[in-house]
Amino acid sequence: MSSVTEIRARPYEDGFGHLADHLRVLDRRIGRSVAVLRTSRRGSGLDARNHVFVSDDEVDRLLRVGILVSEESSAAPDAGYENEIAARVAASTAEGVDLPLDRLTQIFSLSSFERDALVICLAPEIDRRYDRLYAYLQDDATRKRPSVDLILRLLVDSAADAWRARALLGPDTVLRRGGILRPVDGGYHLSGSTDLARFLKVDDRILRFLQGHDTVDDALIDAVTVMRPKIGLDEVLAETALKSRLTTLVDIHLGRSPQHCSLILDLHGFGQQELAEGVCADLDCSLTVVHAARWVGCERDVPTLLPLAFRECLLRQGIIYVDGVDALARSDPRILAVLGRAAAACSPLTFLGTESPLRLKDLPDRVLYHAMEVPRPGAAVQEAAWLRVVDPAWAATLAATFTFTPRQIAAVVDETRLTVQRPSLDDLFAACRSQCQHQLSDLATKIAPGRSHRDLVLPQPQLDQLDELCAQVRNRDLVCGEWGFGQVMSRSRGVSTLLVGVPGTGKTMAAEVVAGALGVDLFAIDLSAVVSKYIGETEKNLAEIFRTAEHSNAILFFDEADALFGKRTEVSDAHDRYANIETSYLLQKMEQYDGVVILATNLRENMDEAFTRRLRFVIEFPFPDEVSRARIWQAHLPEVARIAADVDAELLAQQYPLSGAGIRNAAITAAFAAVEDGAGVLALRHIQHGIRREYEKIGKLWTEPIPHWRAPSGTD
Repeated sequence: MSSVTEIRARPYEDGFGHLADHLRVLDRRIGRSVAVLRTSRRGSGLDARNHVFVSDDEVDRLLRVGILVSEESSAAPDAGYENEIAARVAASTAEGVDLPLDRLTQIFSLSSFERDALVICLAPEIDRRYDRLYAYLQDDATRKRPSVDLILRLLVDSAADAWRARALLGPDTVLRRGGILRPVDGGYHLSGSTDLARFLKVDDRILRFLQGHDTVDDALIDAVTVMRPKIGLDEVLAETALKSRLTTLVDIHLGRSPQHCSLILDLHGFGQQELAEGVCADLDCSLTVVHAARWVGCERDVPTLLPLAFRECLLRQGIIYVDGVDALARSDPRILAVLGRAAAACSPLTFLGTESPLRLKDLPDRVLYHAMEVPRPGAAVQEAAWLRVVDPAWAATLAATFTFTPRQIAAVVDETRLTVQRPSLDDLFAACRSQCQHQLSDLATKIAPGRSHRDLVLPQPQLDQLDELCAQVRNRDLVCGEWGFGQVMSRSRGVSTLLVGVPGTGKTMAAEVVAGALGVDLFAIDLSAVVSKYIGETEKNLAEIFRTAEHSNAILFFDEADALFGKRTEVSDAHDRYANIETSYLLQKMEQYDGVVILATNLRENMDEAFTRRLRFVIEFPFPDEVSRARIWQAHLPEVARIAADVDAELLAQQYPLSGAGIRNAAITAAFAAVEDGAGVLALRHIQHGIRREYEKIGKLWTEPIPHWRAPSGTD
């Protein structure tokens, strides 16, 4: 072998030296095309000066410049030059030198023709002399980018070969479909020219890749992140059986020629990303995370953005995790077809993070789909996660109150420590509620729990039932998990309760007390926003409520629930049929829901019997008796207020049978009357005025003399 060959067989110092050698091959091809063009002109008797604005002398000078030729590659390339490049590539690979062009060729399995077409389009991005050379060859000083026709003329020798090779530059080829080359509008269509005149350019992301810059595509910055996980699956806080099933599934798939088969693994439930990260750590590869829900509202762009995200994963030879694609599919199911095609083209293993299985159909050939449920983390897993970051004495309480993934737990603690150096248990509870990220505001009203058991005036049996309700919520992980009763329960671990009583007997206050005791938020569902006259809309609203609440650790409170959960009727028309469908659908969602639901109704008889049988608790709220009314009066006459001697709570309770809410309203009305009166004390006449107003509201006759108090003219 000659000394020149020995020098050139040495590894490249970097990727640029490799590109420079390919450009020297391109220069040789350009020189050959220039010679053919000049011969053709002389044969036709045309004067080149009448047709181009780049002179022959300038082209000869540009081809002689060779500013990219290194000292060790100074000889002009001959017929064996490409073989010498291949030898140097092999030597570079053996030495661990990264050559981005060769890596891109391997990733996309490019043929030599496709690689050389890429080099032709890349050349003007490296050296501006190619602008002039391409303009000369295309007989137009404005056509500085390579066209399909120019690429074919440079790479093939005959018309027959050009006809066959043209198919490699079409829109459904690896160069175009993979986003390596992109068409450029050069005005060819305005003149009625064919696609041969279409310009091609290197995609900006691919250009950065070839430069050695591995930054995410600009179009994906808001929704895509890339990481290199370090924590293996064994160390991920998740159920052991679940991790074992996942490991087995991945190993079986990757062991059967993954380059010829792609697996879409749909993880639906909780904490899916941590599992995907663990798999990547074990495989020592990157994870491209796509937050697809951020594209909601931009569904029109998703068919472009999603393939770009998969290409990002392909360029890094890693695994992709697409979170929230089900949110997009709800508005446009066609997005799932885009997902299937992108997975088939770019990724041997695709993780999806969804709330329920997508059940993909009509997938491309050699694309497999498997759904795997990732249940809520058990008490032991959550407690272990809390033990890593908080006082061990608090871990069990926090794990029993909030259902978080280990990642969410770490986020809660990090958020708290931004404002409190040594957070207390109350600080952590507040941060947990903030982390829940409630999204029920359109269909529900958040009620901040401000009541305790001291505020409830109920018979002891009802108070005991409320305490039992709270205890079941706190201990359900232990009972369902360690004690094995989860297998006994039919569908979910949810706790549903019905509060029955006439208005004003404390049902809403009891819901507040339960939420306060458990340390979670309470959301009162706005039935006017949920129930719709349009067929199917009510079910859609209900599905959204339960879907969002599943991840919120909140209590759902349905007041006047008989409007939704009432008895099913005999079908006499279409309206009856769809009303029954709504009731049945609601029963189904209630059985599947793992959270806490509290319903309130004035009349138990109005509730569907099939529904009440499925409730964990039914608590009757009686109209307060005389003793209870006296306690309620005492609770609503603050000690700091100046109360006249003629106000006797026991006498008020005996004479005026009001509900708890009525007593509260009467006391507040009386307080304002006393202030307006100017007497400085709350007297019996003010109380009687407040009671009279309550009687008027409920349509009850006031039989006593109208109480006199000094009020503005026209008030009485």
